[in-house]
Amino acid sequence: MDSGVHIGLTAWLHHRCDGEGFAAWPGAPVALRLARLEGAENAEDMARVAEFSRLVNFVAQRGAPARPFDSAAPLWEVHSDLLGAMEFAERAWTEAENAAFTAARATLYGPDGMTPLYRLYQEFRTAYQDLLTAASGADVLREAMIAWELEGGKSVIEAAMATIERLMTRSTLSRAQAERDALLFLPVDPAGAGYAMTGFAPISALDDSGWISASVELNDIDGAVGRAPQRETAGWRNWRQGKTSKLCFRYAILLIDRDWFTPQLYRAEDWNLPGQRLVSDGGTEGALPAYPARLYAVRDVTLKPDPPKPSKPQRPPVGMVSRPPVATLGPLQARPSVATLASRPRPVLSTARSKGLSATTLAKPLSAAPVVSASALRPSLSATALSRPTIAGGLTLSAKPVARLKPGTIEQIGNLTVQRRLAAARQIVARIPPTGPPPPDPTLWAVGFGCESLPEAPNPHPGYGWN
Repeated sequence: MDSGVHIGLTAWLHHRCDGEGFAAWPGAPVALRLARLEGAENAEDMARVAEFSRLVNFVAQRGAPARPFDSAAPLWEVHSDLLGAMEFAERAWTEAENAAFTAARATLYGPDGMTPLYRLYQEFRTAYQDLLTAASGADVLREAMIAWELEGGKSVIEAAMATIERLMTRSTLSRAQAERDALLFLPVDPAGAGYAMTGFAPISALDDSGWISASVELNDIDGAVGRAPQRETAGWRNWRQGKTSKLCFRYAILLIDRDWFTPQLYRAEDWNLPGQRLVSDGGTEGALPAYPARLYAVRDVTLKPDPPKPSKPQRPPVGMVSRPPVATLGPLQARPSVATLASRPRPVLSTARSKGLSATTLAKPLSAAPVVSASALRPSLSATALSRPTIAGGLTLSAKPVARLKPGTIEQIGNLTVQRRLAAARQIVARIPPTGPPPPDPTLWAVGFGCESLPEAPNPHPGYGWN
């Protein structure tokens, strides 16, 4: 992939998320192959897990380029250092509260990262989101919600999230100690270098069904790029110069999952750092102003040129009159009935009017559709009733129409694609080897990141008791 293209793709994908935070991209796109965290069984798989973990764990900063593979200060080292320096207020949980927190965490995470139930919850959440974005019928949405509840453990997972959130508003000491202990002994890759294992969701991105096709005019990508400072987008403008066409590609937006890093901990008021040390001023300065929350990945990127413009008809010379040729008709004959291409209904790829994620089906063009809004994959732990679906990461599904940038032509999700994606997720979670042929080129490109800022921290509560 040409350097500079990744800037435009990152800006466009970040705009589709409609989330808080900011987009960041490296100096050049990074070639990558995904591996399942729970299914790493050999040295090659472990090397891929380690590569992914190093790629997505850098300290982000608003207005600065992404720094993947930053060996000087990876996120896990900065986080571990801050945890070790924290001083906590004189508050603690009861034994029953400790047990409740431990049980809630065990519902979400096991020794190898996400539990199978939490994995399926993420897949059903994505499926419901895509169907809602595609303006699916009420019956389809109702069936998807029931499946999310029965197989995806919606109530169980969200109850665990609510317990964690409730207890962490009282004290973050236990969680901070657990994360500090988890980072004391890191796994090592085949080369002997340590790293903190990091996963992603949805897991169906390991399958071809988890990728979405798009065709976007360069002018529309310009609209997304234009929201960033010019000094950060020079690479895109240099590549873009002189081109009047569209980009065709497939993409996946991956939620980065770290069981050793809880952003909510930094929002708490029951801890402080000695020496007035700054963690974050809200996204720009400090030891940890922001962190990568989403990875924007693409594959099969091609530049599709515009079709040639039709030539203008030649005018006859002055003084001459152009006459149409005279047709000589022979004997009239009966002509069989022929259905021309123009008379046949042609399925078309719908143009989505939403920033929600979608996948493949043939459909009529959509009018304004619901949009995924709010914090777009920010790891909030709030639980919501079924009447107002909320997905993991605090992402609230809204029926508010979009009237911003043109989204381009995006493959619309359909129930068949959803079922194919869920089947792939079930197979991966159950650790069943794939039966189909592997994709011809499993290489993807990490083009950029969606980053979330931490609030001003530390922010100790003056009314608490301190040692």
